[in-house]
Amino acid sequence: MAKGGSPHHSSRPHAEPRPPILLCPLPARSDNMCGYVGDTVTYTTSCFLQLIHCYSGEKDVLHFCLKMNRNIDELIASSLMKANIQSIRPTQKEVIEGYLKGKDVLFCSPNGSGESLTFELSPHLYKAVESTSHATVIVVSPFVELRKEYVEKCSSLGLKAVCLNDVTEKGALANDGGLVSSIEKMTVADIRDGEADVIFTTPESILGRHRNLVTELDKQKHLKAVFIEEAQCISKFGVSSDKNGASFRPAYGQLGELRSLTAVPVIALTATACAKTRTLIKEKLCIQKCDEVIVSPNACNIKYWLCEAKRSIAEDFAWLADLLLEQGQNTPRVAIFFRKIRQMGDLYGYLVYSLRDKACVDFKPKGPNDDRNRLFDMLHSKTDDEVKESICSSFKDDQGFKRVVLVSSSFSTCLDVQGVGHVIHYGPAYDVEDYIQETGRAGRNQKTQVHAILMTYRKCLSQSNAVQSCMKQYCTGSSCRRVELLQHFESSPSKVSPPHDCCDVCALECKCQCHCEEICTCGQTCDQNSSLVMDKIRSSQYCPSDSPSDPSSDEDRSSDSEVDENTRRKPIVLMYSSESE
Repeated sequence: MAKGGSPHHSSRPHAEPRPPILLCPLPARSDNMCGYVGDTVTYTTSCFLQLIHCYSGEKDVLHFCLKMNRNIDELIASSLMKANIQSIRPTQKEVIEGYLKGKDVLFCSPNGSGESLTFELSPHLYKAVESTSHATVIVVSPFVELRKEYVEKCSSLGLKAVCLNDVTEKGALANDGGLVSSIEKMTVADIRDGEADVIFTTPESILGRHRNLVTELDKQKHLKAVFIEEAQCISKFGVSSDKNGASFRPAYGQLGELRSLTAVPVIALTATACAKTRTLIKEKLCIQKCDEVIVSPNACNIKYWLCEAKRSIAEDFAWLADLLLEQGQNTPRVAIFFRKIRQMGDLYGYLVYSLRDKACVDFKPKGPNDDRNRLFDMLHSKTDDEVKESICSSFKDDQGFKRVVLVSSSFSTCLDVQGVGHVIHYGPAYDVEDYIQETGRAGRNQKTQVHAILMTYRKCLSQSNAVQSCMKQYCTGSSCRRVELLQHFESSPSKVSPPHDCCDVCALECKCQCHCEEICTCGQTCDQNSSLVMDKIRSSQYCPSDSPSDPSSDEDRSSDSEVDENTRRKPIVLMYSSESE
């Protein structure tokens, strides 16, 4: 018998229904607690939370609940029902179990695997576990476009979501000084009181002007977890590649300061992070002892190609102009990524010049003809918000006007290319993480075959283009492209079968058209898994150039043709350059 009291026997008749009870080892005696019998306390559900607080402290409440065998499957099922979601994946469940136990978690999973669901369900889960009406989580996200999309998504799931926008973001400010909300008339005071279920913000905002918001929520015990979305940005933006230089967004490298503001679990979410990057993320977030849920980024529906470009934008993309002229609105959707905005502007000008009135669907001689009916367009950080929304919504629609989008690499995360069959990179990405991230966004739908095409040009691997050695090896190697990429993420990457579905190198070895029993004597080559776009690119590679290549030309080459002269007369295109790109 425990010290400090005597057994308490209920006078309630045995026939009377008893309230739900839970059993646990005996804690210290409390006068306003239900009684106990022997070494086991018997208490009603209404006293449950009070007992937990007495037993282990507020920060261990959730861990204690799980020890009491509360059914995590029932909690998740209930939360899914409230969010009108059918089911979750095993990896998502593993992440949820981790942070409900009070642990930090690093979740590395490919695009389209439902990373966002782990924080979208969290308010429902915490409210169910703690039987409370206030449960707030903070989600740190790098781009305003993503945050706005998440606010809309959370609202559709029955959550109160707000977006705290940084004051420096163009067009992101609301009348209430930086607060964009899915709930009308939500104020900062309401957020401090725990009225918001999900708060979307930037590192600059949460560590700056809204720093006190974290401590206020934590003090009132409303804050339950902090999610770092697109956590690879800690490596990309928060750490300088030059020891003496400044990082692009220093606040990303300072997110570990959140540990001094709150002790709630920190969950890092990323689609692509090699072992080195994962170590850096854990170090910068101070979550070295976190649970790790790692899923290979290998997307079997993506086929990797490498082809050599020629000497000018006009020659490299003559096939695209021909394809748009021939197919019009039936052109397969293509996303083309650029690291140099000048090259993107040159291609845009070339297509405008080449297609003329054919550049638009239902061309109007007296106008207007613009992004609303143009077959192609540019998308980058300087694109007007209204134009950006028009481009994205049309490109998402398989039957939309927009068939080709030219995207700056620094803005790639903001374009949903799910279901797009061709992703082209003009020049290599900075590293394999960026390349898998950008191509993987198109491969979300496993039923859609995606061709990831990398066009290399002269000096694209030079030091001035800041390409990591891993990406250089991908461009110059003669082995399987898929294995070359995935070896940075898993110990034993494998090829895809049949070989023509893997990459251009493996396709050369494919013998699926050969019926010879032993040594091949028929000479049949595999022509499977090609596409209209790939056929166009191949045919353009074999066509002789009108003028010889100039070996002295630099990587930003432009010829003296009438087309390139026309693009130079388009200052509205070439003035789009920005420091971030």
